[in-house]
Amino acid sequence: MCSQSYHHIMDNNSIRIICAAYYVLLLGVCYLWRKERTNRRYWRHPSLVLEEGEYNTLFTYYKENCHDRFFRYCRMEVWQFDELLNLLRRRLSKRSRRQPVPPEERLAMTLRFLAHGGDLVTLAESYRRGQSTAQKIVKETCEAIWSVLSPLYVKVPDQDGWRKKAADFWRLWNFPNCIGALDGKHIDFVAPPNAGSTTFNYHERHSLVLMAMCDAQYRFTYVDVGSYGSQHDSSIFSASEFGRDLLSGNLDLPEAQPLPMRDNPRYPFWLVADQAFPLSQHILRPYPGKNLTEAQRVFNYRMYCPANYVDQEDDNGAFIPGAWRAEAIPEGQPLFLDIGRVGGNNPGVVLQRMRDTVANYFTSDDGAVEWQLRAVYAGYR
Repeated sequence: MCSQSYHHIMDNNSIRIICAAYYVLLLGVCYLWRKERTNRRYWRHPSLVLEEGEYNTLFTYYKENCHDRFFRYCRMEVWQFDELLNLLRRRLSKRSRRQPVPPEERLAMTLRFLAHGGDLVTLAESYRRGQSTAQKIVKETCEAIWSVLSPLYVKVPDQDGWRKKAADFWRLWNFPNCIGALDGKHIDFVAPPNAGSTTFNYHERHSLVLMAMCDAQYRFTYVDVGSYGSQHDSSIFSASEFGRDLLSGNLDLPEAQPLPMRDNPRYPFWLVADQAFPLSQHILRPYPGKNLTEAQRVFNYRMYCPANYVDQEDDNGAFIPGAWRAEAIPEGQPLFLDIGRVGGNNPGVVLQRMRDTVANYFTSDDGAVEWQLRAVYAGYR
């Protein structure tokens, strides 16, 4: 009996040892196979002769001798390129055992890709660089451009800056206490292999969400991009950097002030947005539905009073979508898709009364503009 138990234990131990040895042997084979596959025959393929690349043959010639073609190539003047290069030079300078790609070539390659599109394989071939090198250069240069330029040109205003933007909205668009126009769009892209459903949105496409705020002159004042298209619409705004700052009071907005030509009551500064966004203390959205009062119609018109490239109106005041809305990808699908609702659209009584007060202000002698009724009732009379 004891002998049988002993042999049984030895058999089990032998099986475990054999399995462990087989597993270690398998790992060793996999490592050698992987190492054999990843060993490079060349640091750089012999066909990638740098002197024949686009940087040395085309870019340099355009920059020194043909400035009109340089502008078409980079979408900027030579002096603008040099100024941008000086801002980015420290971030684009690399150290390596081999000769690193110079900062000017890194910027030229990235601008070429951003200005004309195409694929990175073709870009790498034209610059006589490896595909992985081109991919890394474009990614790192874009990150450097954002890191350096965003604090200069897309920085969050202080209280005086917000007041100036509100004054511009009143002067140009007759909308009081407004500090920006907010909107969000899905940006479609071709999903990489094995992307899964992370970026798959309810339009049945893969996308990332762009949220941005513009001032009265169509200049970006706040940008947030990167939310996955599969995220529930109600969480996109609150999860964005801009939404967190606005809801937590970190935007450093000025104190409430009365509407123009009025002494009281005081109202907060707000953003204007479409019906995808929730009505809140700092966000005004239009009235929904069709059976609206005259004051509500005027309020919606004053919110949607665009011009020029963004949107237009004809001589009768009828709304005409701007040319940017018609831009499409080759298959005829819209390039930017509406994001849908990004929050609960059941505001409280206080917020509804605040919007009603602004709507009534627009139909009063203090806040009305002479053409608003013609525009509101164009096509109805």
